[in-house]
Amino acid sequence: MKSRMKLLFIFVGIIGCSVIIPIITFKIITFSINTDSDKNIDFESLSKGYYGDYNEHNYFIINTPIVWEQVWNSTFSSQSTIPVINFTTNTIIAVYLGGRVTGGYHIIITRVGETPTNYNVYVTESSPSSTFTGELTPALSAPYHIIKTQKLTKNVSFVVTEYFYSSS
Repeated sequence: MKSRMKLLFIFVGIIGCSVIIPIITFKIITFSINTDSDKNIDFESLSKGYYGDYNEHNYFIINTPIVWEQVWNSTFSSQSTIPVINFTTNTIIAVYLGGRVTGGYHIIITRVGETPTNYNVYVTESSPSSTFTGELTPALSAPYHIIKTQKLTKNVSFVVTEYFYSSS
């Protein structure tokens, strides 16, 4: 498993003295999973975009109409037509990058794989690096991707690759 560590510092004033307290956070970038044993599972993109209304970084496995309606309505507050899904034969997977203050961010489900014991959903998250030299659209964005696939009857793991680009 590869991971990127961010070291954050908080300055705290204690009776006229300043103290630096390190706080460590981890973000998983990729998992090392043997994809040779994955069998590709077909899926259909239902919706993909940059300006959804759901502003949290989250992944959903949806197997009921009630949850599907809640997720759809939180993604599209201005749209009322929800795709009809047969949940006896299908599962919905929805991934969200969360709210951003500019454009230039992307999230996409690239593949769904099946092993004897579970399913792997491969997700790529793209964002500008700290050395990005291009211009970004000055607009609020909330990238998302929603797919429909066969009914998933085993545990589901998300395999996330985070990609940072430095030029437009």
